[in-house]
Amino acid sequence: MKGLVEHLLHSTTVKADRAITELLPAAVAKEVAGQLGAALSKAVQAEVSKQVAEALAPERIQNTLREMVQMELKRQSESQRAGMESSIRQAVTELAPGLMAQSSEKLLPGLTDAGVKQHLPEALQSQRDLITDGVKKEVEQVAATYARQAAEDIVREMAKDPILQAVQRVVPDVAETQIRAEITRLSSPD
Repeated sequence: MKGLVEHLLHSTTVKADRAITELLPAAVAKEVAGQLGAALSKAVQAEVSKQVAEALAPERIQNTLREMVQMELKRQSESQRAGMESSIRQAVTELAPGLMAQSSEKLLPGLTDAGVKQHLPEALQSQRDLITDGVKKEVEQVAATYARQAAEDIVREMAKDPILQAVQRVVPDVAETQIRAEITRLSSPD
């Protein structure tokens, strides 16, 4: 009996060891997974809270919103400006000719009469002054040219007789000297 009990105890122990060996890794894995999952969950939750807090910081939210509002404002103002420009151009194109005609009919006669009366004497005076200055300069230039020419003519006329007399006196002496030199050269035995 003792052998039977020992055998029974031994077989139960072997079965228990096998069952423990088979069940223990799964139980350990389950326990580790549970503890690891809880720890990981806490760490992820803490990190997510930290990241969300940084992402939702008031300064960062303000900067992001400011950038988004500026971009949208710029886009909206450009589209509105384009629409306004075309509307304004069309309105000006339609209204301007009529307004210009009305204004010119009312103002032009008074402006031209008053303007002519006021500015014509000044314009004539300035033109007369310009013409007078031009004529004076031209007269001075012509007078200077004529005076130079007259001075040259007078000097030429006055110098003509003395030069002619000097030539008549000098030329015969020079001619006689040259003729004698030539005769001497030709009569020399060289």
